[in-house]
Amino acid sequence: MSNTYDSMAGALSSGNELGNVALVSSLIACTVWPEHLLAPIPAAKSGILLSQLEKRVPVKTVNLPVHGAVDVGPTNVPTRLALIRTDTGKMLQACSRIHESGSAGLRYLEELNKQYYSVSPATWESNDQAAYSKQLLDYRNSVQNTYCLAWETALLTSIVAVLRFVQLAIAAVIAGILAAMAIAYWALVFIPFTTAAAQSIRTAGTAIARTLPTIIRVMDEIMVKVGWVHAGILSARTLQAAVSDSMRLDDGAGFRVLGGAAVEVLGDLVKKLTKGQVNVLSGF
Repeated sequence: MSNTYDSMAGALSSGNELGNVALVSSLIACTVWPEHLLAPIPAAKSGILLSQLEKRVPVKTVNLPVHGAVDVGPTNVPTRLALIRTDTGKMLQACSRIHESGSAGLRYLEELNKQYYSVSPATWESNDQAAYSKQLLDYRNSVQNTYCLAWETALLTSIVAVLRFVQLAIAAVIAGILAAMAIAYWALVFIPFTTAAAQSIRTAGTAIARTLPTIIRVMDEIMVKVGWVHAGILSARTLQAAVSDSMRLDDGAGFRVLGGAAVEVLGDLVKKLTKGQVNVLSGF
């Protein structure tokens, strides 16, 4: 069944492409403004991965043929842009599937409600009737917890995806402008009597090149805060659902499912890290 997240997935499907455009454009721009784009960007508030890179990898001074000595840091603009590349379309597709699972849970709950409200003393008179009614009520509440959690997960994850898409779009536009100016600069450099014009392009782009690292840093810090809030809310709600299910159903199933999900997530994370996909940590 189609839902809002399906249309959002189509609209935000170019997130990964925008990330690649931003990265390639920044590399081109680095040939003209390396002193600004290759310098380290403060990463203390930009997540665990970047802050550890900042602490463990020293800044190096590199002598470039045209620009001379330039400080190169591990948290420079291209590195930051490489880490935030995200397939926002797939994120929204996942939200769509999660939402649909919640919708299926809601439909199941409606069927359970029909069963629950059909049980009354008029149906049969015995202790079995009360026990059956109580067990059915507990099961209804468990299903309600699950479908609400699915919808909340889809909603919160879609917010993160939209913010990431906006971040990638802004970075692609600014880096793209710098790349176009860099291409024009090098075209003029190799044409006789246009050195002054080339220098004017470099001077005009310097203000943008100085601003880009700040924009990236601020957006990264915002995304990290949003990511932690997202993870915190969903963790609390998932734990609440697990506790509630285990208490209501009295079989520990809620905690077993929660534990199994944690093992699966950690296993997937380890596999991606061993393949060099370090950008899975870019939101932390």
